[in-house]
Amino acid sequence: MARSAVDVGPVSGESARRYITACDYSENADYLLFIQELRVRTNLARASVVLDVGSGPGTLCSLLKDERPTAVVIGIDASPEMIRHSTQTYRNVQFVQGDAQALPLQSDSIDLIVSLNALHHFTSQNTPIREFLRVLKPGAFAYLGDLRRDAPESEVSAKLNRMHPEIREDFLRSLDSAFESGEIMEAVQLAGASECAVRPAGRFVHHLDRVPADPLHHELDLSLSYRATFRKPMAAAD
Repeated sequence: MARSAVDVGPVSGESARRYITACDYSENADYLLFIQELRVRTNLARASVVLDVGSGPGTLCSLLKDERPTAVVIGIDASPEMIRHSTQTYRNVQFVQGDAQALPLQSDSIDLIVSLNALHHFTSQNTPIREFLRVLKPGAFAYLGDLRRDAPESEVSAKLNRMHPEIREDFLRSLDSAFESGEIMEAVQLAGASECAVRPAGRFVHHLDRVPADPLHHELDLSLSYRATFRKPMAAAD
């Protein structure tokens, strides 16, 4: 299936309102599980500056700040509506409106980059990943998660059958605009990252202690998603 551009670009208008209403609560299992993964898979415990690319309503940034109170947490999103909401709601985090394909940050300045359910909004997977590597410090991590266009058709059908008709369209737009796992791996390798791994999300999280309970029964789409982890190579010795 060819990639569609229907969900590419900043989330705005009614879509932004629906996203904030559906996702912006601290017990969201998607965000809490992602934090667990970061503890195991990355340098989160030692990170002094953490960047969330495509920070949306700001919820994940707030949870990252709770996890690392002494760290500087920065959220970047291209949507003015998302930045306005997150800035008003989460005042202990720095939020910046910006483009992931031209991050408004200095090179070699970030200890950890995270991005959850955002990459499918980008025009290309290649430029953002090159930008991630530019702003990461040598040896620092990036950890990404999103829907994968090559998810098993049977799992996609089962998901659609469980969904309320009013939100099926949003899900299909996101899935059609998502990248395949192999496309992400190719982009990471071409960018020159080290320790690259891209896998279905369930293979990354199966060993974690527990899946968080979610009061709104937010469904974890692990079979439909990927996780990608990589590091910026250490600088070569002079």
